[in-house]
Amino acid sequence: MPRTDIVIASGQYFDFLNPGASEIFVEDIAQSLSLICRFGGHTRDRRMYSVAQHSVLASYLVPPMYAVDALMHDAAEAVLGDMVKPLKNLLADYRALEFTVEQALFTRFDVRFPLPDCVKHVDRVLLSTEQRDIAARHHGEWESTREVEPLPDRIIPVSSDDAYEMFMARYEELRPDDRSRRRATPSLRVEAA
Repeated sequence: MPRTDIVIASGQYFDFLNPGASEIFVEDIAQSLSLICRFGGHTRDRRMYSVAQHSVLASYLVPPMYAVDALMHDAAEAVLGDMVKPLKNLLADYRALEFTVEQALFTRFDVRFPLPDCVKHVDRVLLSTEQRDIAARHHGEWESTREVEPLPDRIIPVSSDDAYEMFMARYEELRPDDRSRRRATPSLRVEAA
């Protein structure tokens, strides 16, 4: 049988067939999401706009009691990638796997499952805003953002490093006592020979 696990940023293995038994840290989620570009990378002017930045924004737009849910709503994409919705809709097996991974990660990070309606709504508001500000220029209306008003302010993409730091800072703000789940982030240093 082929392998069903991948190595993640912390050096741990994440098993798609047994995600609940996999050890994964918030830093793994933050690193991966900070390096994944929304819209499959099809953005305006080749700008990187990460899933991590999207998630941080979502966490500020919901009532405070749902902020962690919003911050972590795309956590499964840290191991599954950010598959564009039209393709995802064609792959029933993928959607079943996504459900299992989401359930395991949401349990791991104490996120409500299924996601609260306010988080789903904010996700659509952000999508509408990103459609205006970030997505490649296009014609026509998207079904998922029909009748959803974008935010009045424009989204300015930040670097992957900044998105990682924003994500970690927001998580630590929302879960200051969650020391048991975090690993020390190694300092990467390169010295001249």
